[in-house]
Amino acid sequence: MIDTDPRKVPVQRRARETVRAMLDATAHILARGEPITTNRIAEVAGVSIGSLYQYFPTKEALVAALVERMLADDLQWLAGALTEEPLRDQLPRIVAEVCERQARQAPLMGAVLPLLPVVQRDEVARRAFAEMAQWLSARLAHEPGLRPELADPHRRQKAVFVVSRSLRWSLNEATLAHPEWLTDPAFQAELVMLFDQLWAQG
Repeated sequence: MIDTDPRKVPVQRRARETVRAMLDATAHILARGEPITTNRIAEVAGVSIGSLYQYFPTKEALVAALVERMLADDLQWLAGALTEEPLRDQLPRIVAEVCERQARQAPLMGAVLPLLPVVQRDEVARRAFAEMAQWLSARLAHEPGLRPELADPHRRQKAVFVVSRSLRWSLNEATLAHPEWLTDPAFQAELVMLFDQLWAQG
């Protein structure tokens, strides 16, 4: 089995900067579609191969750490993106921002998505998305105008599961097959309508 866990966690500032440089280099190489090796990562990061191996045993471990950083960034972004106004009113803006974030990272995302099982981080990605969905379900409990049956938390959880997984699949498939759609207002409007079904119509 490929070792995809880091050897140690950087503690001091300089060590954290070194690891950040290695992850940035990994992202750069993947986004450019270059063959990825530990030697190439070390070269782009400007560190010795010995320094790289102090923290990461394999190139897969670097990709896994990059995936975890990307997921953490997404969660942090979501926490700061929403305001106190009704969620339904924010949907067009939030969906547009999600799509624009995905579009900016489309070359990197296109390279990373097929690697999730290889680097054993597909389950980590699912857990991160489940955390987002759980947060959304809790937020919706206080939203006005929801479909009446969604007052039941179990029914609301199922509705959020369907909508959020549909969003995830749509974004990822668009990234892989039609990255130009991510900045298309028509595609974004379809995603808004996907969420809009949580509210009573009329």
